[in-house]
Amino acid sequence: MQEESVTKKNSDKPSKGLIATLIALCVVLFLTISYLFLIYTETPFIAKWRRIYIETAMSTKTHQWLAEWFIPESIIDEVMQEKWDEIEKQKELQSDWEDKEIDDGDEKLENETEFYNTFYEVNNDEFKIFLKKHSEFLKDGYDNIVIEDFDKNYDLKTIYGDPIVVLNAKERVIIIEVSGSGYVGKMAIAKDPSRVSLAKSEMLGSYGQEVETFAKKYNAVIAINGSMFADAAGHGTGGIVKGCLVIDGKDYGDPKGDDWRFMGMKEDNKLVITTYKQSLVSEFRWAIQCYPALIVNGESIVDGTFGLGIHPRAAVGQNERGDFFFLVIDGRQVGYSLGTTVSECAYHMSKYGAYQAINIDGGSSAVMYYMGEQITSSSSATGRGRYIPDSIMLLPRGEND
Repeated sequence: MQEESVTKKNSDKPSKGLIATLIALCVVLFLTISYLFLIYTETPFIAKWRRIYIETAMSTKTHQWLAEWFIPESIIDEVMQEKWDEIEKQKELQSDWEDKEIDDGDEKLENETEFYNTFYEVNNDEFKIFLKKHSEFLKDGYDNIVIEDFDKNYDLKTIYGDPIVVLNAKERVIIIEVSGSGYVGKMAIAKDPSRVSLAKSEMLGSYGQEVETFAKKYNAVIAINGSMFADAAGHGTGGIVKGCLVIDGKDYGDPKGDDWRFMGMKEDNKLVITTYKQSLVSEFRWAIQCYPALIVNGESIVDGTFGLGIHPRAAVGQNERGDFFFLVIDGRQVGYSLGTTVSECAYHMSKYGAYQAINIDGGSSAVMYYMGEQITSSSSATGRGRYIPDSIMLLPRGEND
């Protein structure tokens, strides 16, 4: 009798298999509801990061599956259409310098006043105190101050509070560290735009070269990557440039339509952003095609991601004084720097007065060299950046400068 009672009680309990099944069904139901919510909700915070996730995946060559496997095509298409709408808006953008005269920034810095007028970014009061403590930097005069402080031991800051890692008066360049939510990078500001140049790979059409190779060949003070290039499945050799590649009035590239901006310098050393026309080529010292424009005629013209997500970035620009900006933002490195949006790039350059600015090739190509040494952290497999078709550089001053 007792055995029958125990058996009856045990039969009333759900089996372990049934419990496991119910738990599994609950988990699947929860995940399904969560997925549908994340995919279709218009809650601003979630919608924003869903869009950034899609843009980031779709703007790569090898990781588009991260969006395509999990997100309906209709939603991806809607997000990417926003990108093309923004590109369409840029087609009529034209630089207009309004007869502004720029300074080549290469006059001899005879005294304190001339030094601070040239390096306006420096926090004057703090820097004066620094020079009193470290008079060794003034032994050859203001014109020859060279401070390299990548470890930030001197704690030098700009007027906006950004760390100064290089102040090389001899070469007329200052390099600052920029940062934001989840990213860090470097921005070099060169005072003499006449020394900003573009060099192409010696094997253009077949293979590109690393930025380091360009930097050392030309003894460049600053060197970064330049043009975009054909990169099938992320394995391009960097030898086939996308867009024009103009050097001394001759085009070595493959011009694109007006979806891409034409960007370069004429003999007057002003950075021009316009639409490519074959008739313009002969007027330019150097030029490439890229997108999007970030700042045109002093106005920031990008908002948010521009459909390009969060990635390592590179950009160039120029202010009304003539100072030329080289910007590289590190990315794709968890715990260090994830990358950023194009509008954040515009922000950093506009803070220092950029009048014209444009996004150039980013991703694992983005890297900066100073005096032949790498000073940013590339996300490329080698850690040195990709093989690229050309490099934008600041060449050294001449012996008689």
